[in-house]
Amino acid sequence: MELENEKIYKMLMIHINDSQARRLEEFLEYINIHNYAVESNVNRAVSEKVKQKQSKTWPGSSSAFFIPMKENKVDDLLVKLKTFRMALPKGIVMSLWIVPFDRVIKSFYEEDIPVDDVLLEELKEKFIK
Repeated sequence: MELENEKIYKMLMIHINDSQARRLEEFLEYINIHNYAVESNVNRAVSEKVKQKQSKTWPGSSSAFFIPMKENKVDDLLVKLKTFRMALPKGIVMSLWIVPFDRVIKSFYEEDIPVDDVLLEELKEKFIK
């Protein structure tokens, strides 16, 4: 049973052909997923016969999407992602990794974490002149 204050997160890492990355980004916005990161030109191997390594032997590249979310929201997103994938041409490769992790910090500025005042003054001297 999940405690009320306990936060259990997952990181969804989606790999998709670079040619479809913009569509996936638009889809995420459409379904109100606004907290994600995208990395383009990613080399990957999905299986022995399916690879995208930007070479003559294995042409193409992928984009990797990183989406942090609470664990209890994952199953709903999986249904939506499968539905999105089924709307794409059959040859498009889209895969997903789901990885557990502890915490999401959207803004260090607003997070309740103490500041090392001595180090802060040193950094201000070094970086803010």
